[in-house]
Amino acid sequence: MTIMTKDLDKYFDEFYEVYKTLSLEELQKIAFNAKDEETRLFFGAIVNYSIKVNFNKALENEKY
Repeated sequence: MTIMTKDLDKYFDEFYEVYKTLSLEELQKIAFNAKDEETRLFFGAIVNYSIKVNFNKALENEKY
């Protein structure tokens, strides 16, 4: 594993720990207030992914 990959893994792990503590509303606020379009799209994609995962979990829990 290269140093760059290790750094990316570290940053992702740190990001994921913070991500797990945020609500969808907080993620949407981050996306809305992003400093540029690229960041806005990145966080928008995370919000969409989170909604999809939560929706699928709800369907699974309700046996749909």
